[in-house]
Amino acid sequence: MLTRNIHETVVDVVGFDIFSNGSEIEDSFAVESLMVSKCVNKIASSRLVLQDGSIAQEDFPSSNKDEFLPGNEFDIKIGYRDDRETIFKGVVIKHSLKSHEGESSKLIVELKDIAV
Repeated sequence: MLTRNIHETVVDVVGFDIFSNGSEIEDSFAVESLMVSKCVNKIASSRLVLQDGSIAQEDFPSSNKDEFLPGNEFDIKIGYRDDRETIFKGVVIKHSLKSHEGESSKLIVELKDIAV
């Protein structure tokens, strides 16, 4: 018979690191979502969504930074605590802004595997 004591269950924190051209991006970038897709017979891809600026003020500080320029190489690491492993390496292929009424603007960065 298998028994399990819930008090022995360890809850841990998952974290991620994002590097652009070998340098970790600043904590000031508000990453809203991070998606990595790896499939058989397809080139791996990733999509980063960050909160960015205001249309009313016509200011997009994250988008204006060099870290997200097309062609930059990205390295995404994920794991528990400080034990992180690389899950994606690729280049920026698309950089766009998206905004809806009543919501903050978003910077969307599309990445493809280095094989591209």
